[in-house]
Amino acid sequence: MKQPMKKVYIIVSLCSIQFYLAMQTVGQTEATFSSQASSEQVVSAAIVFPKTIQQLATAAKDHSTRANQLYESIMEATLSGSEPELSKLLTNVLNEEHELYGELQSLHTIQDQMDTYHNQIHELPETEQSSYEFERKGYQALNKLILQVNETINLQKIESIKSTIQTELNESKEKINNDIIEPKNDTESNKSHNSEKDSTLKHDSNNSDTDSTLKHDSNDSDTVSTLKLDSDKDPTLKHDSNNSDTVSNQN
Repeated sequence: MKQPMKKVYIIVSLCSIQFYLAMQTVGQTEATFSSQASSEQVVSAAIVFPKTIQQLATAAKDHSTRANQLYESIMEATLSGSEPELSKLLTNVLNEEHELYGELQSLHTIQDQMDTYHNQIHELPETEQSSYEFERKGYQALNKLILQVNETINLQKIESIKSTIQTELNESKEKINNDIIEPKNDTESNKSHNSEKDSTLKHDSNNSDTDSTLKHDSNDSDTVSTLKLDSDKDPTLKHDSNNSDTVSNQN
């Protein structure tokens, strides 16, 4: 009876020892695998990550330089000129403004990417963060660059320049329209004046004809009056002739 019990104890002990050894082996294997995976991840990041940061920093510098150039070009615009010049100027300003917004958008996209990398690194243990000093320098340089762009470029000034050009353009167009309308009004005024002058001359001519007619009628009246006077004289002459005949007969 005692021998079977000893065999049971021995078997149980062997199983316990085997289980313990198995657990130790699994733990060491898992730890080794995790350590290798972590090391591979760090090595992989160390190869690609610095190059990525450098590319982002170079692109950000190019975009900021171009944005500053576009802004200076808009600020140097001459806000005067003829109607065609102002129209061309407004078109150029609008095109440069559109390109400027594109450069600023690219800068903000790069900033978002850098923020993502920066946050991921800060989630790592402090002992590992020291391996990413190049990221910290790139991140600080980018923020400084964007701060300079934000301080230099004033979008409200661009809106003011566009408004001024548009106002000048409208005034120039209005002046051209007025210059076209005024000669037309002068022509119509001259036509009206000439028409009135012709009417006056015609009226004067009619009056002259009337005066001439009246004068002619007056002359005719004078002639009639003279003839009548002569007729009055004739009886006298006739009377004198009769008297002469009477005296002659008496003699």
